[in-house]
Amino acid sequence: MDPITQFIFAAAAGAIGAELEVNFLVVGGGGGGGNSGPQSGGGAGGFITSWNPNNYSHIYSGAQSQTLSPVILSENASYNVSVGAGGGYGQNNGSDSSFGGTDKAGNTFNHQAEGGGYGGGNGFGGSSGGSGGGGGLIGNIYQSPGQGTANQGNRGYGLTGMGPINNNYLCSLYGGNSYWCQPTWVSGGGGGGSASIGSLQNGGDATYSDIIGTNTAYAAGGVAEGTYGNNAGNPPGGYQTGNSGGGGRGGQSGGADGVVILRFPSSFSYSTSGLTVAQTLTIGTDTVLEFTQGAGNITFS
Repeated sequence: MDPITQFIFAAAAGAIGAELEVNFLVVGGGGGGGNSGPQSGGGAGGFITSWNPNNYSHIYSGAQSQTLSPVILSENASYNVSVGAGGGYGQNNGSDSSFGGTDKAGNTFNHQAEGGGYGGGNGFGGSSGGSGGGGGLIGNIYQSPGQGTANQGNRGYGLTGMGPINNNYLCSLYGGNSYWCQPTWVSGGGGGGSASIGSLQNGGDATYSDIIGTNTAYAAGGVAEGTYGNNAGNPPGGYQTGNSGGGGRGGQSGGADGVVILRFPSSFSYSTSGLTVAQTLTIGTDTVLEFTQGAGNITFS
């Protein structure tokens, strides 16, 4: 047998014996931005990933936790994929995203990233989720920010800088939830991000991954609109744009949709149903699929 034929047979044998190892990145939909009062930022969707091919200590999953292990899957078996939508503007959490099924060893897995919590406003606090929304206000009493999910995200930021109430005498007459008991101004809190908690007006940081071949930001917290009340003249904080699973901006927007990304050897083919594939990439010897909408399944062969 000539050398070229030997190489072809050896390569085919390697492909036949190759393991179907699938790396994943799953991000929940971001929470909606607060739509009243301090207009706090929405929390980012939860972030989980196995992608860390060189086992670097500075590559993280959500909340700067250790990356997970890739899954070894079977051919001709169906695996579930669901992409969570972002929460609408106001009191709306994002939806969960997930990737699950039964691996080659017969173990059931479900890698689920929680949707982000909505940002707080006048009359309600921030909601918990993958990352939590910024805090809110009832009368002149701060309401807590939402909490993040362990190993997925971080809490939002509480309100700060509250001014005096409008009228102490009328507040005492009409009660703690009346207009007269509202503060003259207050700064909203940023939504939690997948890498850090929110801060004064600014959302928490995104987590970066190069699973699609370029270093990309995922799941940043939404910013607060700024201050409100009689002295509401300060500009809003910074704005982290364009990332999947990002929290909504307080006073302006809902959260961004989540994403599910799978990376596996190109020696395997695949079919999908019920899912929107935003892009299909070939990187070295791997195929990368990015799902941006839907709930369906993928089968490898």
